[in-house]
Amino acid sequence: MSSERRILQLDAGQASVHLWRRGELLCEASFPADAAGAATFAAHVARRPDSHYTVVADVNEEGFQVDTIPYVHGKSRSALLQRKLAQAFYGSPLTLALSLGREMNGKGTGRRDERVLMLGLTHGDFFKPWLSALRQAKATLSGLYSTAQLSGVLARRHLHEAEPHFILITLGRAGIRLCFFEAGRLRFSHLGPAADSFGEGGLDALAAACARESARLLTYLHGQRLVPRDEALPCLILAHPEQHATFAAHCQSTPELDFRFLDLLAVSRGAGLVALPTNSSAETLLLHLAASQAPAEQFAPDAERHLYRLWMARRWLLAGTGVILGLCLLLAGAESWLALSAQSRAAQLHAEARTLSAEYRARLDALPPLATLPENLRTLAASYRALEIRSAWPDDSYILLSRVLDGFPEVSLKKLEWSVSGNEDGSEARRTPGSSDFHVVLTLHATLPPETGLRQQLAIVEAFSAALARDPALHVVTLERPLNMEPGKLLRGSGDRGEETAKPQFSLRLSRRL
Repeated sequence: MSSERRILQLDAGQASVHLWRRGELLCEASFPADAAGAATFAAHVARRPDSHYTVVADVNEEGFQVDTIPYVHGKSRSALLQRKLAQAFYGSPLTLALSLGREMNGKGTGRRDERVLMLGLTHGDFFKPWLSALRQAKATLSGLYSTAQLSGVLARRHLHEAEPHFILITLGRAGIRLCFFEAGRLRFSHLGPAADSFGEGGLDALAAACARESARLLTYLHGQRLVPRDEALPCLILAHPEQHATFAAHCQSTPELDFRFLDLLAVSRGAGLVALPTNSSAETLLLHLAASQAPAEQFAPDAERHLYRLWMARRWLLAGTGVILGLCLLLAGAESWLALSAQSRAAQLHAEARTLSAEYRARLDALPPLATLPENLRTLAASYRALEIRSAWPDDSYILLSRVLDGFPEVSLKKLEWSVSGNEDGSEARRTPGSSDFHVVLTLHATLPPETGLRQQLAIVEAFSAALARDPALHVVTLERPLNMEPGKLLRGSGDRGEETAKPQFSLRLSRRL
């Protein structure tokens, strides 16, 4: 679907088709505003069905009504506005509603209703053949706008007028358009008599008509109590700067009207219009605003804009697809960059590894030759480590044992054996596979005085073992007690076995991890 934009300008006497392209307007054809002209226009549209059209109406059959509605949102607001519009403009489908803000009360309490300006193009039969021609040719219709509505866009976006109330006068082939603004929003509009010429011959008559129509509009506003009588109402006339003097000669300020003249060329340039007007007609500027800065509200029914909504949906779908494709390409580019960076880093690491390996081999080659293989050296070092461990002395265990013996004078040391073993019990056979722990193992044989009783003997042995076990690094195991308490054997003391063993004896094993 083509993106060419065309504007159908409609007024009471003529219809024109303009091609809009990048801020320039080209008038393609003009037709009389009657049934024959509508038929010719239908043939013109049929030759260009792929364009989409914007209709701009500059007619006098307009209605303006202000009403208040409850402040609601969504579907409730839409339904309420549709009912209000149907009541205000019965039988006319070309209507719209513009919000004027919420009502303010002096106390700041109570319900604050919304003020709404309802607009309607009351002569609906005038637009039917033109809209029908677009519909039959299956051309897209973006919207139907009035010049009063576009004047509101002009005042809001490009004039920046600070006055609370003012009149804006624009000139066109349909006549003199006077728009009254209240608090910066469009409130009322009136189309004055047509101006046949913008040249020097009819310029004086045009300027006099502006002064006359402004005074008539002011009288109406006073009657409606829309402006105070004791203040001068600003009246802005948008005209070519070379014709300001002529307008100033006829439009002179009074205590009730304050005429001000705006530079049409400067405003057009600020709005982005490329081909600037050559006279005081603002038609080109308003048509440009309809194509480039059209407001959201418009007069055409939804059924007339069905193809345009499909076109917009396709456009957004293509835009969304393009965004997703762009994101995918961006992500793919980022992943490719990361992959290339990783490959580059891997190649750099491989090169560094090769360099280090070459340096390592070069240093090995520079060393004097060894008498044996490196494996034999590692075995020899392990054997030396094991030999060094087995050469350990039980000094700490001896010192601890001597201190404990000092506290037990009744214990007589008979024999002391020591060894270095891989297990706490002194055996190598049950050493845990893969373990590198070694223990210093002491086996102690001692005797007790023969005159001590059996209970006292057992108590001395238990106390002696507990005193040795106070060192957390020392593991103490009782191997033999003065009294044989094993099950299944005869209960007797060690002193009952003869003279050699007349003294009670016991044995302990002490182990400490190296």
